[in-house]
Amino acid sequence: MIIADLLDEYLEHLQSRNLGRKTISHQRSAVSAFLQMNRIGEAADVVPADIKRFEEKLLKDRLASGTKRSKLGAVRDFLLFLRARGLVLFDASALVVLPKMEKPLPRVILTEEEIKRLLALPMLNRVKGLRMRAIVEVFYGTGIRRSELLNLDLYDLDMRERTLLVRQGKGSKDRLLPVPRTTLRYVREYIETVRVRRPGRIRALFIDRAGDRLDDNELQGTMRYLRKKARLSAQIRKPITCHVFRHSIATHLVRRGVDIRYVQAFLGHADLATTQIYTRVAAAQMAREVARSHPREKMRIPLARNVLKGKI
Repeated sequence: MIIADLLDEYLEHLQSRNLGRKTISHQRSAVSAFLQMNRIGEAADVVPADIKRFEEKLLKDRLASGTKRSKLGAVRDFLLFLRARGLVLFDASALVVLPKMEKPLPRVILTEEEIKRLLALPMLNRVKGLRMRAIVEVFYGTGIRRSELLNLDLYDLDMRERTLLVRQGKGSKDRLLPVPRTTLRYVREYIETVRVRRPGRIRALFIDRAGDRLDDNELQGTMRYLRKKARLSAQIRKPITCHVFRHSIATHLVRRGVDIRYVQAFLGHADLATTQIYTRVAAAQMAREVARSHPREKMRIPLARNVLKGKI
Protein backbone atom coordinates (compact mmCIF):
# COMPACT_ATOMS: atom_id res chain seq x y z
CA MET A 1 0.00 0.00 0.00
CA ILE A 2 1.32 3.47 -0.92
CA ILE A 3 3.00 5.02 2.11
CA ALA A 4 1.68 8.56 1.42
CA ASP A 5 -1.90 7.27 1.69
CA LEU A 6 -1.05 5.49 4.93
CA LEU A 7 0.44 8.66 6.36
CA ASP A 8 -2.79 10.53 5.58
CA GLU A 9 -4.76 7.74 7.23
CA TYR A 10 -2.49 7.90 10.27
CA LEU A 11 -2.96 11.68 10.61
CA GLU A 12 -6.73 11.23 10.40
CA HIS A 13 -6.39 8.66 13.18
CA LEU A 14 -4.57 11.27 15.32
CA GLN A 15 -7.31 13.81 14.64
CA SER A 16 -9.92 11.28 15.78
CA ARG A 17 -8.04 11.12 19.09
CA ASN A 18 -8.48 14.91 19.47
CA LEU A 19 -4.77 15.65 19.42
CA GLY A 20 -3.83 19.30 18.96
CA ARG A 21 -2.99 20.81 15.58
CA LYS A 22 0.63 21.45 16.59
CA THR A 23 1.06 17.84 17.68
CA ILE A 24 -0.35 16.51 14.43
CA SER A 25 1.77 18.93 12.39
CA HIS A 26 4.88 17.77 14.24
CA GLN A 27 4.00 14.12 13.62
CA ARG A 28 3.51 14.79 9.91
CA SER A 29 6.84 16.62 9.64
CA ALA A 30 8.89 13.98 11.51
CA VAL A 31 7.37 10.98 9.73
CA SER A 32 7.64 12.66 6.31
CA ALA A 33 11.33 13.38 6.93
CA PHE A 34 11.88 9.71 7.83
CA LEU A 35 10.06 8.44 4.73
CA GLN A 36 11.69 10.87 2.30
CA MET A 37 15.19 10.31 3.64
CA ASN A 38 14.88 6.56 3.18
CA ARG A 39 12.88 6.82 -0.07
CA ILE A 40 10.15 4.60 1.30
CA GLY A 41 7.28 4.23 -1.17
CA GLU A 42 5.30 1.40 0.41
CA ALA A 43 4.88 0.03 3.92
CA ALA A 44 6.65 -3.22 3.03
CA ASP A 45 9.76 -1.23 2.05
CA VAL A 46 10.61 -0.39 5.68
CA VAL A 47 13.77 -2.20 6.85
CA PRO A 48 15.85 -1.95 10.08
CA ALA A 49 18.59 0.01 8.30
CA ASP A 50 16.09 2.85 7.69
CA ILE A 51 15.66 3.43 11.40
CA LYS A 52 19.38 3.34 12.10
CA ARG A 53 20.00 5.80 9.25
CA PHE A 54 17.40 8.22 10.63
CA GLU A 55 18.85 8.00 14.15
CA GLU A 56 22.33 8.75 12.79
CA LYS A 57 21.03 11.79 10.92
CA LEU A 58 19.41 13.19 14.07
CA LEU A 59 22.67 12.64 15.93
CA LYS A 60 24.63 14.37 13.17
CA ASP A 61 22.23 17.34 13.23
CA ARG A 62 23.15 17.87 16.92
CA LEU A 63 19.56 18.35 17.96
CA ALA A 64 18.56 18.73 21.59
CA SER A 65 17.75 15.43 23.27
CA GLY A 66 14.11 16.45 23.64
CA THR A 67 13.82 17.19 19.92
CA LYS A 68 15.47 13.88 18.97
CA ARG A 69 13.19 12.01 21.34
CA SER A 70 10.13 13.74 19.91
CA LYS A 71 11.04 12.97 16.27
CA LEU A 72 11.92 9.34 16.98
CA GLY A 73 8.74 8.97 19.02
CA ALA A 74 6.69 10.20 16.05
CA VAL A 75 8.34 7.62 13.77
CA ARG A 76 7.86 4.86 16.33
CA ASP A 77 4.15 5.64 16.70
CA PHE A 78 3.69 5.60 12.93
CA LEU A 79 5.43 2.23 12.68
CA LEU A 80 3.21 0.92 15.48
CA PHE A 81 0.22 2.09 13.43
CA LEU A 82 1.49 0.13 10.41
CA ARG A 83 2.19 -2.94 12.55
CA ALA A 84 -1.32 -2.88 14.04
CA ARG A 85 -2.73 -3.06 10.53
CA GLY A 86 -0.42 -5.89 9.50
CA LEU A 87 1.26 -3.78 6.82
CA VAL A 88 4.91 -4.38 7.79
CA LEU A 89 6.78 -7.67 7.84
CA PHE A 90 8.36 -7.13 11.28
CA ASP A 91 7.84 -4.94 14.36
CA ALA A 92 9.97 -2.02 13.25
CA SER A 93 8.77 0.11 16.16
CA ALA A 94 10.68 -2.14 18.59
CA LEU A 95 13.93 -1.02 16.96
CA VAL A 96 13.35 2.65 17.77
CA VAL A 97 15.26 3.54 20.94
CA LEU A 98 14.16 6.83 22.49
CA PRO A 99 16.98 8.74 24.20
CA LYS A 100 16.54 9.21 27.93
CA MET A 101 15.85 12.78 28.84
CA GLU A 102 16.31 14.37 32.23
CA LYS A 103 13.66 17.04 32.70
CA PRO A 104 15.58 20.29 33.27
CA LEU A 105 14.77 22.51 36.21
CA PRO A 106 13.04 25.79 35.29
CA ARG A 107 15.76 28.39 34.86
CA VAL A 108 13.79 31.34 36.22
CA ILE A 109 11.52 31.31 39.27
CA LEU A 110 10.17 34.46 40.89
CA THR A 111 10.03 34.40 44.67
CA GLU A 112 6.79 35.28 46.44
CA GLU A 113 8.37 38.56 47.50
CA GLU A 114 9.24 39.36 43.87
CA ILE A 115 5.69 38.55 42.77
CA LYS A 116 4.45 40.92 45.49
CA ARG A 117 6.73 43.73 44.27
CA LEU A 118 5.70 43.07 40.68
CA LEU A 119 1.99 43.28 41.49
CA ALA A 120 2.57 46.48 43.46
CA LEU A 121 3.92 48.33 40.41
CA PRO A 122 1.91 51.52 39.65
CA MET A 123 -0.11 51.57 36.44
CA LEU A 124 0.81 54.61 34.35
CA ASN A 125 -1.61 54.03 31.48
CA ARG A 126 -5.02 53.08 32.86
CA VAL A 127 -6.31 51.13 29.86
CA LYS A 128 -3.06 49.31 29.07
CA GLY A 129 -2.12 49.08 32.74
CA LEU A 130 -5.41 47.43 33.73
CA ARG A 131 -5.04 44.84 30.99
CA MET A 132 -1.44 44.13 31.92
CA ARG A 133 -2.34 43.74 35.60
CA ALA A 134 -5.26 41.43 34.75
CA ILE A 135 -3.01 39.30 32.51
CA VAL A 136 -0.35 38.96 35.22
CA GLU A 137 -3.02 38.14 37.81
CA VAL A 138 -4.46 35.40 35.59
CA PHE A 139 -1.03 33.95 34.77
CA TYR A 140 0.04 33.77 38.42
CA GLY A 141 -3.41 33.07 39.85
CA THR A 142 -4.17 30.10 37.60
CA GLY A 143 -0.79 28.96 36.21
CA ILE A 144 -2.16 28.70 32.67
CA ARG A 145 0.00 28.61 29.55
CA ARG A 146 0.42 31.51 27.10
CA SER A 147 -1.66 29.84 24.39
CA GLU A 148 -4.38 29.05 26.94
CA LEU A 149 -4.61 32.69 28.01
CA LEU A 150 -4.89 33.88 24.41
CA ASN A 151 -7.66 31.35 23.84
CA LEU A 152 -9.78 32.50 26.80
CA ASP A 153 -13.28 33.76 26.08
CA LEU A 154 -15.19 36.19 28.25
CA TYR A 155 -17.61 33.55 29.51
CA ASP A 156 -14.91 31.04 30.41
CA LEU A 157 -14.65 33.01 33.64
CA ASP A 158 -17.38 32.32 36.20
CA MET A 159 -17.30 35.17 38.71
CA ARG A 160 -19.90 33.61 41.00
CA GLU A 161 -18.23 30.19 41.23
CA ARG A 162 -14.73 31.72 41.06
CA THR A 163 -13.62 29.31 38.34
CA LEU A 164 -11.90 29.51 34.97
CA LEU A 165 -12.57 27.04 32.17
CA VAL A 166 -9.47 26.31 30.10
CA ARG A 167 -10.74 24.91 26.81
CA GLN A 168 -8.64 22.68 24.61
CA GLY A 169 -5.42 23.10 26.56
CA LYS A 170 -2.28 21.09 25.84
CA GLY A 171 -3.31 17.67 24.57
CA SER A 172 -6.72 19.14 23.61
CA LYS A 173 -7.96 18.68 27.17
CA ASP A 174 -10.29 20.97 29.10
CA ARG A 175 -9.82 21.74 32.79
CA LEU A 176 -11.69 23.82 35.37
CA LEU A 177 -9.50 25.91 37.67
CA PRO A 178 -10.17 27.79 40.91
CA VAL A 179 -9.41 31.51 40.71
CA PRO A 180 -8.23 33.58 43.71
CA ARG A 181 -10.60 36.33 44.82
CA THR A 182 -7.99 39.04 44.29
CA THR A 183 -7.34 37.84 40.76
CA LEU A 184 -11.07 38.02 40.04
CA ARG A 185 -11.24 41.55 41.40
CA TYR A 186 -8.61 42.83 38.96
CA VAL A 187 -10.05 40.89 36.03
CA ARG A 188 -13.51 42.29 36.83
CA GLU A 189 -12.08 45.82 36.88
CA TYR A 190 -10.45 45.21 33.50
CA ILE A 191 -13.71 43.84 32.05
CA GLU A 192 -15.83 46.68 33.41
CA THR A 193 -13.37 49.43 32.46
CA VAL A 194 -11.63 48.23 29.28
CA ARG A 195 -13.33 45.14 27.89
CA VAL A 196 -16.81 46.69 28.14
CA ARG A 197 -15.89 49.13 25.35
CA ARG A 198 -16.22 46.29 22.84
CA PRO A 199 -19.39 44.51 24.00
CA GLY A 200 -20.61 41.63 21.89
CA ARG A 201 -18.14 42.16 19.04
CA ILE A 202 -15.94 39.19 19.86
CA ARG A 203 -15.90 36.59 22.61
CA ALA A 204 -12.24 36.99 23.64
CA LEU A 205 -11.51 37.91 27.24
CA PHE A 206 -8.35 39.85 26.39
CA ILE A 207 -8.51 42.22 23.44
CA ASP A 208 -6.17 44.65 21.69
CA ARG A 209 -6.71 48.35 20.98
CA ALA A 210 -8.70 47.56 17.83
CA GLY A 211 -11.06 45.33 19.80
CA ASP A 212 -9.75 42.09 18.29
CA ARG A 213 -8.56 39.05 20.23
CA LEU A 214 -5.16 39.70 21.78
CA ASP A 215 -2.50 37.94 19.71
CA ASP A 216 0.88 36.51 20.66
CA ASN A 217 2.86 39.47 19.31
CA GLU A 218 1.03 41.99 21.46
CA LEU A 219 1.19 39.72 24.49
CA GLN A 220 4.96 39.43 24.08
CA GLY A 221 5.10 43.22 23.80
CA THR A 222 3.24 43.46 27.11
CA MET A 223 5.81 41.13 28.70
CA ARG A 224 8.69 43.23 27.36
CA TYR A 225 7.13 46.34 28.89
CA LEU A 226 6.61 44.49 32.18
CA ARG A 227 10.25 43.31 32.24
CA LYS A 228 11.49 46.87 31.75
CA LYS A 229 9.17 48.23 34.42
CA ALA A 230 10.10 45.45 36.86
CA ARG A 231 13.80 46.14 36.37
CA LEU A 232 13.52 49.91 36.81
CA SER A 233 10.85 50.14 39.51
CA ALA A 234 10.91 46.83 41.40
CA GLN A 235 14.62 45.90 41.16
CA ILE A 236 13.76 42.54 39.58
CA ARG A 237 16.56 41.58 37.21
CA LYS A 238 15.22 38.17 36.22
CA PRO A 239 13.91 37.77 32.65
CA ILE A 240 10.13 37.74 33.05
CA THR A 241 8.16 35.70 30.50
CA CYS A 242 4.62 34.34 30.41
CA HIS A 243 5.81 30.89 31.46
CA VAL A 244 7.78 32.23 34.45
CA PHE A 245 4.50 32.82 36.29
CA ARG A 246 3.49 29.19 35.69
CA HIS A 247 6.83 27.91 37.02
CA SER A 248 6.61 30.29 39.98
CA ILE A 249 3.09 29.45 41.19
CA ALA A 250 3.80 25.72 40.83
CA THR A 251 6.91 26.06 42.98
CA HIS A 252 5.12 28.22 45.55
CA LEU A 253 2.24 25.73 45.87
CA VAL A 254 4.65 22.82 46.37
CA ARG A 255 6.63 24.77 48.97
CA ARG A 256 3.41 25.50 50.84
CA GLY A 257 2.66 21.79 51.05
CA VAL A 258 -0.04 21.37 48.38
CA ASP A 259 -0.30 17.72 47.32
CA ILE A 260 1.70 17.12 44.14
CA ARG A 261 -1.30 15.48 42.43
CA TYR A 262 -3.40 18.60 42.99
CA VAL A 263 -0.60 20.67 41.46
CA GLN A 264 -0.52 18.23 38.53
CA ALA A 265 -4.26 18.70 37.90
CA PHE A 266 -3.93 22.48 38.37
CA LEU A 267 -1.20 22.71 35.71
CA GLY A 268 -2.85 20.21 33.36
CA HIS A 269 0.12 17.85 33.24
CA ALA A 270 -0.57 14.42 31.79
CA ASP A 271 2.52 12.95 33.46
CA LEU A 272 3.16 13.33 37.19
CA ALA A 273 6.92 13.27 36.50
CA THR A 274 6.56 16.63 34.73
CA THR A 275 5.07 18.16 37.88
CA GLN A 276 7.66 16.60 40.17
CA ILE A 277 10.39 18.89 38.84
CA TYR A 278 8.85 21.57 41.07
CA THR A 279 9.56 19.49 44.18
CA ARG A 280 13.22 19.57 43.13
CA VAL A 281 13.05 23.33 42.57
CA ALA A 282 11.38 23.87 45.95
CA ALA A 283 14.00 21.72 47.69
CA ALA A 284 16.84 23.59 46.00
CA GLN A 285 15.32 26.95 46.94
CA MET A 286 14.83 25.78 50.52
CA ALA A 287 18.49 24.71 50.72
CA ARG A 288 19.66 28.11 49.45
CA GLU A 289 17.34 29.98 51.79
CA VAL A 290 18.40 27.95 54.82
CA ALA A 291 22.08 28.38 53.95
CA ARG A 292 21.57 32.13 53.59
CA SER A 293 19.35 32.67 56.64
CA HIS A 294 20.39 30.02 59.16
CA PRO A 295 21.39 31.83 62.39
CA ARG A 296 24.40 29.59 62.85
CA GLU A 297 25.92 31.10 59.72
CA LYS A 298 25.86 34.50 61.45
CA MET A 299 27.44 33.39 64.72
CA ARG A 300 31.10 34.30 65.08
CA ILE A 301 32.43 31.95 67.75
CA PRO A 302 36.10 30.99 68.12
CA LEU A 303 36.75 27.33 67.32
CA ALA A 304 37.30 25.04 70.27
CA ARG A 305 40.90 24.01 70.88
CA ASN A 306 40.32 20.36 69.99
CA VAL A 307 38.85 21.50 66.64
CA LEU A 308 41.84 23.75 66.02
CA LYS A 309 44.13 20.80 66.66
CA GLY A 310 42.21 18.69 64.16
CA LYS A 311 40.85 16.25 66.76
CA ILE A 312 37.26 16.58 65.53
